[in-house]
Amino acid sequence: MEARRLLVTGGTGLLGAPVLRFARSSFEVYSAARETRTQGTDGVQFVPCDLLAPGAPVRLIRDVRPTHLAHLAWVSSSAELWHGSVNRDWARASRELLTAFAHTGGRRAVLAGSCAEYDWAQPAPFVEYATPERPHTAYGAAKLEFGNWAEAFGRANGIGVVRARVFNVYGPNERPERLVPSVVRALLAHEHVACTDGTQVRDYLHTDDVARALLALAETGPVGVVNVGAGAGVAVKALVEHVAAHCGHPELVLFGARAPAAGEPPTVVAHTGRLRSTGWCPLVPLAEGVRDTVAWWRARSAARAARA
Repeated sequence: MEARRLLVTGGTGLLGAPVLRFARSSFEVYSAARETRTQGTDGVQFVPCDLLAPGAPVRLIRDVRPTHLAHLAWVSSSAELWHGSVNRDWARASRELLTAFAHTGGRRAVLAGSCAEYDWAQPAPFVEYATPERPHTAYGAAKLEFGNWAEAFGRANGIGVVRARVFNVYGPNERPERLVPSVVRALLAHEHVACTDGTQVRDYLHTDDVARALLALAETGPVGVVNVGAGAGVAVKALVEHVAAHCGHPELVLFGARAPAAGEPPTVVAHTGRLRSTGWCPLVPLAEGVRDTVAWWRARSAARAARA
């Protein structure tokens, strides 16, 4: 039987790490990232690669020759993510990557998209090919432009291209400035946390469940746009309350102490019928996922204190 070789870009990132962990039972796995590792994930071959370097996407595909691709790498700097021009550079590199993948016989590619491709002013749930697409950020616009091109390219070249529109993700290894880690880190330091009133509703999914969804889509199922979310809304206030309870300092959270960001949508929730047609369903309840995430940050904080 021909070996199935999966290449994961962004393999050391928030989604890449759990994808690598779960993929080893089904694929020969290669991980590409700027900062790579030589140990820590048995059964994965790590390939150092800066995809924005000239010719790097083509060389990476030529060297690995994957049959399957999970393209998760994108802008890593929060300062540049939403509005930075580097999003255009990532769209260009992603086109080069997928083109090379097709030319070397690649069969199925899962491309990490974003709920930011939708028009957030529309009522939830957001439904693939029904909810209008109107990004409000450079990030969403670049993801949408690349995704539209990739879907057409896949049809023309006989590749199964899945545009996995990921909604709100939480779990270990998030960037410290994101919501959950910023609250955890402040509370573990016994600091007050100024929050909005928390009435915004979002579709939160633990990184392990996102990883399993991406791998299910790499195996089989629909192509084109597929929402990746829980399919249910949770108020931001409820999420923060879970975090505060596990940190042991709910009294330090100040709801209503700051105003929501201008233009922030009230509700962003996925319709997940296409994803669930693969047989996938979420396995990590919110309370359990938050508990484990807080424990991860607590252990990280303790290790940092021990080194000091």
